[in-house]
Amino acid sequence: MNRLSACLITFNEEHNLPRALTSLAAIADEIVVVDSGSTDRTAEIAKAQGVSFFERRFTDHADQKNYAASRASNDWIFLLDADEELSGELRNSLLEWKKREPEFPVYDIWQTAGGTLKARMGPRVGGPVNCNWLQAEENLMDALHTFWLHTRHSGAQFPSQVYGIDPDALQYEETQMGMRFVLTRKLETGKWWELIWEMIMPLNVHLVYTDEPNTERVRAVSYCVPVDDTHQLGASIRWLPDGEPEALSGREQLAPGGRKNASYEYIQRHPDDKEAVEGQGPIALHGLEHLVTSDQGVMLFRNILRKATQAVAQGDDPKGILRDPVRASFVATSAGSVVRD
Repeated sequence: MNRLSACLITFNEEHNLPRALTSLAAIADEIVVVDSGSTDRTAEIAKAQGVSFFERRFTDHADQKNYAASRASNDWIFLLDADEELSGELRNSLLEWKKREPEFPVYDIWQTAGGTLKARMGPRVGGPVNCNWLQAEENLMDALHTFWLHTRHSGAQFPSQVYGIDPDALQYEETQMGMRFVLTRKLETGKWWELIWEMIMPLNVHLVYTDEPNTERVRAVSYCVPVDDTHQLGASIRWLPDGEPEALSGREQLAPGGRKNASYEYIQRHPDDKEAVEGQGPIALHGLEHLVTSDQGVMLFRNILRKATQAVAQGDDPKGILRDPVRASFVATSAGSVVRD
């Protein structure tokens, strides 16, 4: 829901202020009153209504209103003179605006020239199905699982042996829309390879798989889609360059689930995401875990999710929700693969 701060400046407004505050009650999540030394009951009336009350020497109207806006805690601000009140029509309009559904984010990937978009939904090749979506999302933000699970333990499940090279550096960071990690390795050529995965809250994961280290941007937006508490599906919208045939990626071909003749024994001896994540149970019990420093990605994601649930409980939007149509019309992403000197 859009949250609104209403701001008023006052001076001896005891006769007008009650009417103004009453008209704002239904639409304002916060009311800020800046008074310039009233000698009547203005301060008493404002404080009795539970507003955020400030006293400030009057300079001019613009400066006073700008100060009031600076004390507001919400992104949206409504300025009202103390001798005014909202009409019923305006109040209803603002209530509808506050309830407006978030905008659908249009990612920069989808707006790249020279290609078409391909969408699909269903079980991800090698991905979990019979567990909750959170376990899959956490797994994707654990950078080192690509090294331990998909290379060292199960053999090459990525299309390049360099995924098995010990990482030289790993950096997790929270972003404005979610989080990302940068996994850095030094190649035999002496160059550095940075693999960047990004998660945009709440369900979008931007991944990149490369046959061999090179510099390229991510092409797909992938989603972990909840079905119920113990089941999920994958979905993706991928940008495909003109003239390039649609085919399984190297990762999908190497995954046990992508092999045509993979036996049960082979899959158990060479587990993929599906076996690792579903093996935690349909709903993993965090109380049985023993998190260590290599689980920084999981811990960061859980902290972001915790703050998101707290925001919703307080009536605020969680990270990743966009209500500004202009901002939602072009959402930048940073995932990709970079080879540098």
